[in-house]
Amino acid sequence: MEKLVLFDLDGTLIESMKFDADCYVEAVRLVLGIVSVDTDWSHYHNVTDAGILAEIHRMNFHREIGRDPARKVKESFVRIIKARLQSEKIRLKPLRGAGEALRVLQASDRWMVALATGGWRESAEVKLRNAGLPVNEIPIFSANDSISRPGILQAAVQAMLKSEKIKRFEKIVYVGDGVWDVWAAREMKVAFVGVGTGTKILLREGAGRVVRDYSDLKKFLTALETSTIP
Repeated sequence: MEKLVLFDLDGTLIESMKFDADCYVEAVRLVLGIVSVDTDWSHYHNVTDAGILAEIHRMNFHREIGRDPARKVKESFVRIIKARLQSEKIRLKPLRGAGEALRVLQASDRWMVALATGGWRESAEVKLRNAGLPVNEIPIFSANDSISRPGILQAAVQAMLKSEKIKRFEKIVYVGDGVWDVWAAREMKVAFVGVGTGTKILLREGAGRVVRDYSDLKKFLTALETSTIP
């Protein structure tokens, strides 16, 4: 029976957390006129681009954000990302070994691979192309699919089951860098592997397996196989 690994994006596959946050805050300022945004994403209930935006809007205007302003923020966000990447000649860096890890998993007959990012799909695609990761054949699930991160994971699992025409996976692992990724894995009752610079925090939150990056491919693959639900 096949196994499924779902990867977060920013901070997990690409070193883009600060760049992404700066562009997001600028889009919110330009469209909504909000100049003060808390960028500690762990303070938000739904840590996705759509969820954070909804909460920022409620805190500042005391009502739900409409479809049109939400769309304008997203479009502005994507434009800002593209403009900065081009004008500043920025090349986003994949975490060490990320490309090789994706290639090995894609070639495996045991693992299915998908991205499950809290970002919007449109911005994720721009960043992935810029970073040069081998993801052309990898399905992307995002804040376009759900306002919540557990909802994104659920959408990913359901779509991948349908594409493989199977009833269940032998194992499902979410790979992420944030405490909100641990929370989502726990809520969805899927295994978790933490990655990145904040692995001590992830361990305290309940992650059983963590790696700094993917440079030791054997260690990462072992972490996938032995990972547990947080």
